[in-house]
Amino acid sequence: MLMLARTTFLRTRVGSAVVPSTPPTFVAAGAVASGTTSLSIAYYAGLAADDIALVFAHSFGATFTAPSGFTQITPVANGTWDGAVSWKRLVGSESGSVTYSTAGGANSRGVMIGIRGAIASGDPYEGYDTNVSDGSASSVSAAIITTVANTLAVRFCGESFSSDTSDPAPTGYTQRVNAAASSIGTCIDTKTLTASGTEPASSRLMDDAGSPWVVLTLAVLPA
Repeated sequence: MLMLARTTFLRTRVGSAVVPSTPPTFVAAGAVASGTTSLSIAYYAGLAADDIALVFAHSFGATFTAPSGFTQITPVANGTWDGAVSWKRLVGSESGSVTYSTAGGANSRGVMIGIRGAIASGDPYEGYDTNVSDGSASSVSAAIITTVANTLAVRFCGESFSSDTSDPAPTGYTQRVNAAASSIGTCIDTKTLTASGTEPASSRLMDDAGSPWVVLTLAVLPA
């Protein structure tokens, strides 16, 4: 289900002209964590105040509870492979790791990334949408809709029974995370969307044509 965050946008005015916003940028990713019913997910290096930390968790049959201080966006739970994303606007002194509860889950994985240059208040995203499959050759995201220009699309993908990390990011996207641990694949890709409107569904070849997967996509809003 498509979800649009309601947010007020600020733009710099020089004389009578409105200066376009600068797109948010990817900072870094932490290490991919493994677990069963909970995940200890490390902060990424080089974090700073007002960064948006995004934590992605995926698992088989899990009920997700966001780490303390994070806000969880509606998770995906289809009974085969499930996923969730939570966010936090950082104060800049965070360190160590956070705990993501994946109660009832198995083969759970999680990772945190940082985004800089996002809107400074309110929900930092719009256009959130999801897609899941019980097994196909490629993971396919849902199309997302943005209402402002210069957002950063972030595509989170988790797959069961994946051991190959050679598959490229979808066309136009930059690969940020691509990891496989004990045959569970985790990938995150980003793309700057210079114009508002519909960002079409994107496809990424997966390792195992019969594996269940989940894809969650959102657009981080500019400052």
